[in-house]
Amino acid sequence: MKKASDIIHTIQNKPQFSKLSSFGCIERVQAALSEPLQKMVKFAYIKNKTLFFVLNHPGAKQEFDNNIDSIKSALKFVKPKECQETPIEDIKAFVTHT
Repeated sequence: MKKASDIIHTIQNKPQFSKLSSFGCIERVQAALSEPLQKMVKFAYIKNKTLFFVLNHPGAKQEFDNNIDSIKSALKFVKPKECQETPIEDIKAFVTHT
């Protein structure tokens, strides 16, 4: 009998579920952020090789902008295994109130 993690891994590797691997990459990058900043992230998505973080407070945007260079350089040198198939060339953030 297969474990649940084996079944999930098999499903994620199928072509029709390729977007699931990008969600794992987003979660891994988001986990690298500071704890207060993680709480201010509403959601994140990847579009045109750019990782977008949607924040819920302008203070979070300012804090994110201060740390964005260190996040980008860390991703260039040490790419998590979840992000091997997901090309990320840039990281941006914006604030939404809706």
